[in-house]
Amino acid sequence: MLIHAWERDFFYAAAILALALHLLFNLWFIFGAAFPKGRPRLAATHIVSLIYGAIAENASFACPLTLLEQWCRARAGVASYS
Repeated sequence: MLIHAWERDFFYAAAILALALHLLFNLWFIFGAAFPKGRPRLAATHIVSLIYGAIAENASFACPLTLLEQWCRARAGVASYS
């Protein structure tokens, strides 16, 4: 299957964006407790993130952002990791 250069670049950029979102989520997961002081919705969002992160680490399913990044990397023709 022939992949055009713009398509390869688009999916490579999408993979980098998915990786950046993953990094931001992990930073929110770790340091998010410092931000919601006096903001109950932000605190609730952080608690939900903590619950999801704990379940994702202990269960046997892959993170959707990891799957998205690997799919984009494969579409871009870049070697993926497992």
